[in-house]
Amino acid sequence: MSVSFHKHRRGRQDARRVGLLWRRWRAFRSSLSHAIPLGLHPRRSLIVRVRRDIRALLASDLESASRSRAHELARNYLAADARKRMLFLRVLSREFGPLTAVNHPSDPPRLIVLRRIAELPDGLRLMMLLRGDLIDAARGDASMKVVEQELHRLLAAYFNIDLLEHRRVTWDSPAPVLEKLIEHEAVHEIRGWDDLRNRLDIDRRCYALFHPRMPDEPLVFVEIALCNGVAGDIHELLDESAPVGDPRAADTAVFYSISNCHKGLAGTSLGHFLITRAIDELRAELPALKVFVTLSPIPGFANWLRTALARDALPILSAQERAQLDELRNPKWFDDHAIADKLRGPLMRLAACYLLRVRRRDGRRAADAVAHFHLRNGARIERLNWLADRSEKGMHQSYGIMVNYRYEPSDLARNSEAYNRDGAIAASCEIEAEADSLKIGGPPDMNVVRPQS
Repeated sequence: MSVSFHKHRRGRQDARRVGLLWRRWRAFRSSLSHAIPLGLHPRRSLIVRVRRDIRALLASDLESASRSRAHELARNYLAADARKRMLFLRVLSREFGPLTAVNHPSDPPRLIVLRRIAELPDGLRLMMLLRGDLIDAARGDASMKVVEQELHRLLAAYFNIDLLEHRRVTWDSPAPVLEKLIEHEAVHEIRGWDDLRNRLDIDRRCYALFHPRMPDEPLVFVEIALCNGVAGDIHELLDESAPVGDPRAADTAVFYSISNCHKGLAGTSLGHFLITRAIDELRAELPALKVFVTLSPIPGFANWLRTALARDALPILSAQERAQLDELRNPKWFDDHAIADKLRGPLMRLAACYLLRVRRRDGRRAADAVAHFHLRNGARIERLNWLADRSEKGMHQSYGIMVNYRYEPSDLARNSEAYNRDGAIAASCEIEAEADSLKIGGPPDMNVVRPQS
């Protein structure tokens, strides 16, 4: 045999061996196709699985298969920790965006995913959870911000006010509803069942909005005290030992707490709708009610003042006023009547300036989130209340100062339009005088602007 023949045979044998090894490798790789992809970092393998699951849902044409895929996707998300949820949101936002065909953009495939999840029995609850997670994630990721806005619009459609039920909550309401009130009270903690019962007594009202698919799940609720005169102290208002009043003799409704039960519904205007509906219902039930006000916290005031003082952004304060404000370093300053009396003047004037003059970066919206909410609804700033909330939270947020916003039904539309269009803030003469008595500058991250006349 020639040398060339032997070389040819060895070449064929080598090829067969290579082919056998390759077939074995493919079989081994195939056996792992349903496990973690070979050679991938655990984080990468999770991304691959998320991508595969989303594509499988989008490819499901049959209703039963689509529903099963959506249920599996939802179950996996709920079972995931924060890191895995973030990876899911990142894949959804970056890889399933809008498709373009013949220059006509279509809905992003991710919207199809979200709509199919929303159709599940518990889908709306998961949608709210998803948006709540996206609100946090969107702060540092532009692509997630787009998805958060898409989901916001989708939720606004599912929670359209025409679809929601406005219901009074009483002590006889279902236990799951009462438990939700205790769990989600965001302004003044409910300290157990006795406290809750006091807040639902005959001289109180509590209203909530519900979706037909979640009849025992309040979306947002408001708590109201029926009394004579404008309340200026939250401790007196919530005193369980105080005598029960006659609601028919009350002339004032004090809205002292409004709480959103779901972070994912932030910005959907449900709070505004709930307050206006509550006012309409109270006026119909109790004709003697003439005044509708809030007793509200000023959650951003103390932080703003601390920042301004640290940056020396209050140059018009006198040396004496600065010395007085040094007393705030003592965490129990309010227990000393002499110190409290000295601080009352400058703090009340600064609080008025903060509410009326300090704005966000856009130069129009009030810096304080609670103020922005009520002003956007058309309320006016009525009165400041000294040491109205002496709880640890109240002292930390606003040095105990609270504010009454007045809801005058005949003025709401005009005030709301002026604020939302021009940034004009409606305020009583008393508040205006307090603010004008001490004109200040603000820290660099807040603009100080006078409202347009």
